[in-house]
Amino acid sequence: MEGSATFILLPKWAAALEAVPPGVVLHVDFKGLSYIDHACLALLMNWKKQHEVTGGALILDWETLRARFHHARPRPRQTCIIRQDAPNADGNSREQRRAA
Repeated sequence: MEGSATFILLPKWAAALEAVPPGVVLHVDFKGLSYIDHACLALLMNWKKQHEVTGGALILDWETLRARFHHARPRPRQTCIIRQDAPNADGNSREQRRAA
């Protein structure tokens, strides 16, 4: 896994985990993971418990995963702010155009 694991990925993660047959030993590599949020971490922990009931196992480095949760943070998105009163090409703002 690489990048950030956030709640947006939950449906994909849940579908991938559901596809794992009962009794299988699943190894997951998180070396490329920079961040994991609480929702994804909880999904993995809950799935692990359920999967162990079937005789399966989830093998991963829990310490590294928890470190990604506690210490790393996703990079903030760059946002574009569009002002409602921004002037158009003729230099008049929307408010000025309404008044005209």
